[in-house]
Amino acid sequence: LFLRIWGGLAELPALARSIVKENMQRREKLLTLLDARLSAVFEGLAGDQFRTMCLVLYACARLGYDGCPASEIARALRESFATSWAGTEDAYECLPLLIWSLVELGWEGDFAREHGPLCFADEAPPIPGESSAQAWLHASWSCVALGLDPGPIARGMLERLEEGEDGAAWGRLG
Repeated sequence: LFLRIWGGLAELPALARSIVKENMQRREKLLTLLDARLSAVFEGLAGDQFRTMCLVLYACARLGYDGCPASEIARALRESFATSWAGTEDAYECLPLLIWSLVELGWEGDFAREHGPLCFADEAPPIPGESSAQAWLHASWSCVALGLDPGPIARGMLERLEEGEDGAAWGRLG
């Protein structure tokens, strides 16, 4: 239940999300409870739940939460990616969100610089549906924030648009 609420708060429109962030930051007791709850979530997640951990970290980043449990999740994701997830379909699907989350929180810049280009490698499987367009936008923003050239990502977006991939999803973003 907590993960659904946390994820739901992260997907609120920007104005509502900023109100949540503001209230979260002003209430020390709430932050203490969040720390405890997210620590329990982290302890309950198995190492093979890469996607779930990425989504939890993404919600933390969207809500501006950078407490110790979030940094533990980020560290575990980085280590898990390096040891067992690199090259898997799950990794390609989650990597844009992971990199965006790390950049947004100001963590693991070297990891993001090294692995960001993998999101758009030729061998990367296409990410289905609306998440594909959002993943491209997240990765483009991450490149700019890291001082990397977003050109290859932009060219990849244009190529996929020309091929007709995700046309409906791209239209909803415009």
